[in-house]
Amino acid sequence: MDFNLLAKLLEYPKDDFKDLLIKFESSLDEVNPEFKNQFSKFSIPVKESSIDELQELYVKTFELNSICTPYVGVHIFGEDGFKRGNFMARLKQAFKDNNLEIGTELPDHISLILKLASSLKDENKFNALLSECIINPTNLMLNEFGCDIKNGDLDDDASAAQYWNSASLGMTNRQKINTVNEVKDNSNPYQHLLLTIKTIAESSLTKEPNNA
Repeated sequence: MDFNLLAKLLEYPKDDFKDLLIKFESSLDEVNPEFKNQFSKFSIPVKESSIDELQELYVKTFELNSICTPYVGVHIFGEDGFKRGNFMARLKQAFKDNNLEIGTELPDHISLILKLASSLKDENKFNALLSECIINPTNLMLNEFGCDIKNGDLDDDASAAQYWNSASLGMTNRQKINTVNEVKDNSNPYQHLLLTIKTIAESSLTKEPNNA
């Protein structure tokens, strides 16, 4: 799965946004038709919108008076700036170790997390990143939209604390988290993109991670 291409769909839309969308949509034919069906709930309204409209929607969703912040550290740690700061420091080092540039963006932006996932070779780190820095935060992000939900516990993976200093430390006050498995409200296409990301990340977890 090309997480790097998927990451570009969570960046501010530019003129090539629809080309990227079509390219990613085509790649799903080789992966899982169910992913494409889910992704189509995002892609269809996007194709029918102008770039100006998409940019306005992106800002409304993720930036100005946003429905849902794209910074996963905010969802994991809430107002605990100290823990989020430690988390971002670990991420910055990981980007450096993998020769990835983050520019002026904060390192816990979900698009950057997806780019990091595309570069990781260590299975333990890859699984921890997907579980604690993509899957769990996207559940929390989808809850911000008020999606239809199924109650359940999110995984509390100790490996995430070891590698990312993230949700295993930050979730201690979140006994019960709403796990989103379906989105029926079509008012904002980005919630369907987030659910697609969550589903793909779940399917990408390796079954037998290394213990080395």
